[in-house]
Amino acid sequence: MNVVIILFMVSMLTKNNFLSILLSMEFIMVLILYSIYMNLSKFLFLFYIVFMVSESVLGLILCIKFSFVKKKTKLESSILNIFMINMKSMFNFQLKSFS
Repeated sequence: MNVVIILFMVSMLTKNNFLSILLSMEFIMVLILYSIYMNLSKFLFLFYIVFMVSESVLGLILCIKFSFVKKKTKLESSILNIFMINMKSMFNFQLKSFS
């Protein structure tokens, strides 16, 4: 979760609105997942699914967008790499927890 907060702050500094939206969705998703595991509300599971799907779609759009950019800054490529690693670990975690 600390990585998500740091990435959100870095994205706000880069003034990349698309990346800011994506990372704030990641932050909200982690908070919702935390509240589900703390049994604060079962209704939040629906919001978690919606955020998970929309974040995955936005992540794919971001990857496609950056794959066509020839000249990436080091900050953009490192954020993209961290995001891909985070998506992969979240996907594996979700598969293990819901199966």
